[in-house]
Amino acid sequence: MDASTWRRLLEETNQYDGTGDPTNERYVHAVTDAGPDAVEIAFEAGTTYELRMANVGVGSADGDAEPAYLTSAEGIDFPYTDRKDSFVVEVRDRYNNPVGTRVNASAARGTVPNGTVEEPGRYRYVYEAPATDGPDTVNVSYLDESRAGFDPNATADLQYDVEVQASGGSGSGSGDGGTGGGSGPLSLVDGSGQGKANRGATSGVQFELSNDGSDELELTGVSVDATTKSSVQQLHETNGGQGDGQYEAYFDVGSDSQNSPQSNDGWYEAGDGNGDEYVVGSGTVPLTSDATLAAGEGATVYLYQFQNNGGSGQNMADEEVTVTVEYESGGTSYAETFNVTATDPY
Repeated sequence: MDASTWRRLLEETNQYDGTGDPTNERYVHAVTDAGPDAVEIAFEAGTTYELRMANVGVGSADGDAEPAYLTSAEGIDFPYTDRKDSFVVEVRDRYNNPVGTRVNASAARGTVPNGTVEEPGRYRYVYEAPATDGPDTVNVSYLDESRAGFDPNATADLQYDVEVQASGGSGSGSGDGGTGGGSGPLSLVDGSGQGKANRGATSGVQFELSNDGSDELELTGVSVDATTKSSVQQLHETNGGQGDGQYEAYFDVGSDSQNSPQSNDGWYEAGDGNGDEYVVGSGTVPLTSDATLAAGEGATVYLYQFQNNGGSGQNMADEEVTVTVEYESGGTSYAETFNVTATDPY
């Protein structure tokens, strides 16, 4: 297509700017002819773009593109001893498009159980760190008839250099309806678990935490490890805004407002797009904004929305949810695990 055809199509889809104004949401600023068989497209600067190309062929000589290389979509960010951290890899063809195949991941000291397929060509794994700190290596490769496994000299394979850090401390808590408490000062308030979210939806879970120690503590990470609702696969919300029902996990310190975050509140936002879901059991994720609890202070935790693979909300009333909360207090790092019974509030 020549430049005028490109411009017309881009204008029809509201993607063509033509003014160079960086304040609007249109990213194509100019299209000009660059020869008899080429056009030059100018994009807005300072933005990250993902390029994908199609293989166009005629007749029987054209075939499906084969895997060409691996790339990291989500890295291993916060590895601590005896803890978990999820990562995502993509297999792509030579046109930079995701393509499904078999993938293998392994670690030199830690372990990497079998991954899950988020979509063709995209695979999520959970790295389980060893009990001792220090360096570790995670190798990922795709498998086909011509490849036996990971090759450190192959640019097509992927390698993560991981520096495992000492956790400094850990704890666990459990109970029926919300009892808890391990070696750390954070505890689960007895009977606080409920299967609901803001505006009465039963596809959320809420419960209360308490800082029973004498020092301030900072909540830094969260993991939804498991649930007795077998149809639940993920947490995802696309509402935008702030507060309960606007984040996958929201920590309302002092329980003073569901929808007006204060400076001491914290939350985890997975993202509102397709593929941004938090997969249950995929490991700890750092909070988008940390929460701070003073000594003796409590917080209400809202988790939303529990969904099946199709993205439909699931009724969490009378179900159990296992949640791990990471935090720091008095110079020590903790990971408290709680079993919450989300009683039916209706």
